[in-house]
Amino acid sequence: SAAYIKAINAIKKMEDDTQLTASNLLQVKGVGQKIVDKVLTIIQTGTCPMYESIKNVKNPKQEFLKIHGVGPKKAGELVKNGFQCVEDLIKCENVKEYLNDTQIKALPYVEDLQKRIKYKTIQKHEKYLKQTLKSIDPTAELTIAGSYRRKCKDSGDIDVLLKTPSVKNSRIYKKFIEKLVEIKYIVETLSLGNKKFMGICKLNKDDIGIRIDIMY
Repeated sequence: SAAYIKAINAIKKMEDDTQLTASNLLQVKGVGQKIVDKVLTIIQTGTCPMYESIKNVKNPKQEFLKIHGVGPKKAGELVKNGFQCVEDLIKCENVKEYLNDTQIKALPYVEDLQKRIKYKTIQKHEKYLKQTLKSIDPTAELTIAGSYRRKCKDSGDIDVLLKTPSVKNSRIYKKFIEKLVEIKYIVETLSLGNKKFMGICKLNKDDIGIRIDIMY
């Protein structure tokens, strides 16, 4: 891999493709004829046979890291236990032996949670959340933070900051969560603390599941 990294760094320093010649590449320390042949093949064909042979191969460990609450150690354990993909876990009848409750809850939404959420979609969520909060307490406020607040075109999740008139009004936070569960906006609760909620939400039942954090 060190030779490939050296070749990549050397190519990045070149001004344009006209400098990608065998003689120029062979001057890079650690770059041999095999790497030069691959570079020239990519220039001529737009691809490389070795890449084509592995491009659809997925690392099971990387797939399992997409599950909420699964870290590198747990992903490695799942591979050692013979699981090759998320679908294997979904079909596993004794999945409780391998995943905890939070990880199991997030399992059906793995593909959904990889999708980016458009700015306009979060605007709809913001309107809905504010209307719901107002019905509980008109004096409470909420702000959606993160990349949405920075007006990025899309986001990975929804981060909600909840503010109440008094620090003693944590009951508003709890009522807000309870109401969102009751109206089926929150479809899964991943964790619920005194000041932070983590879950999965949907505006409509046919929408994709979206990760939402609500911090009081």
